Amino acid sequence: MTNMSLLNTFLKKKFFAELPDIFTYRHLLARVHKRAAFRLIVLWRKNKVIKKVGRVYVKVSGDPYVIATRLINGYLSFSSALYIRGLKTELEKSIYVVTGLRKQPIVFPSYQVIPVRMPGFLIGFRSIKRTMTSVLVATLPKILFDMCDNPKHADFYSLYRALNWKPLSKDEWEELLQYAKMAPLSTLRRIGYITEGKAPAWFTKTLEKRNPEKGTSFLYRAQGHYDKKWRLYDSQYVRRWIKEI
Repeated sequence: MTNMSLLNTFLKKKFFAELPDIFTYRHLLARVHKRAAFRLIVLWRKNKVIKKVGRVYVKVSGDPYVIATRLINGYLSFSSALYIRGLKTELEKSIYVVTGLRKQPIVFPSYQVIPVRMPGFLIGFRSIKRTMTSVLVATLPKILFDMCDNPKHADFYSLYRALNWKPLSKDEWEELLQYAKMAPLSTLRRIGYITEGKAPAWFTKTLEKRNPEKGTSFLYRAQGHYDKKWRLYDSQYVRRWIKEI
């Protein structure tokens, strides 16, 4: 492809469409001359169809979930994983990616990517087909665990609705129990509190045995509804959704 041909609008659109959602300057140099590559980058950035993130360029119109996991190098969780698994219908403006590294949020015109650092719990995800590629997505038990471990990013309303649509199987409760056994005490209490009324008796009793009768934990902050059984404050009383949805 010559510099002159890139001046043709049709060819520019076709050339742009053939690029991956995330590409580098070298992708262009493999196809066009240096001057043409520079002019295309300037044009696309001016028209806001690409965004520069570090050393790569990202198509603004690309698949946001694929882009998010590739840029952050992690797996989808929280409400984003619910959406990909068909357990949440509302399109999201924030996409949550669990990673082992400390990274900054990335803002695009129509959505933002929120990295959630969980270096000790990079487990519990599966590969799911997405358009022409695949993405790593947390299992439903791991979504529940991640929300309880990081309630700041949790959407418990959507979680309870998802559990009504797709109750956890015995194997999935056992999977969640394995995560809970590795978790800090505050996370274990949150899991017990959030799942009580949904979980089988053996699961709840197992967590109760691991919950000492001392100390106090919080779902969000130290105020509001206090659950004596789990020694937990819930300032937003999220359990009001457990039967309403």
